[in-house]
Parts: sequence; structure tokens; C-alpha cells
Amino acid sequence: MRNTKKSAKSKRECQSELNTELSKCTDKLKVLRSKQLSGDYSAETAREINILSYHMEVIENRLNGKFDDTYRCEMELSIPKTQRV
Repeated sequence: MRNTKKSAKSKRECQSELNTELSKCTDKLKVLRSKQLSGDYSAETAREINILSYHMEVIENRLNGKFDDTYRCEMELSIPKTQRV
């Protein structure tokens, strides 16, 4: 029973951290999109928006219990090593 309480606490802590990360990503995405709306149509800004959107999707899937380890592999294979955040 003690182990169950510990794992429940760990699960809540993990969910809290994921929600915090998702909130930070949402704020950063708003900044990037407003930057883009103000005229910055650079490939770098678009790339950052795409990566951040993908990161948010992964976080949401983890929160919903739909996380698949292949996400990371697919993402890393599709982005050149020099551009990874």
C-alpha cells in the first residue's frame, strides 16, 4: 500500500510538471506566432513553431496516456542534427 501512495504521488508530480511545461510552451508559441504576424516569416521562426507544436502534441499525448516512444525517433530523424533544440 505504501508503494501505491508513492507511485500516485509521483504520477501527480509528473502530470503537474507536464502541465507546467505545456503552459510554458503555449506562452512561447504565442510569442512566436505574434512575431510571425508582425512580419518575421523566416524559416527559423517557422521551424521553431513546428517543433514547439510537435512538442506540445507529445506532452498532451503523455497527459492523456497516449504516448508512443516512436514520436521521439521519428522527430529526431526528420530534423537535421544541427537544428535540434
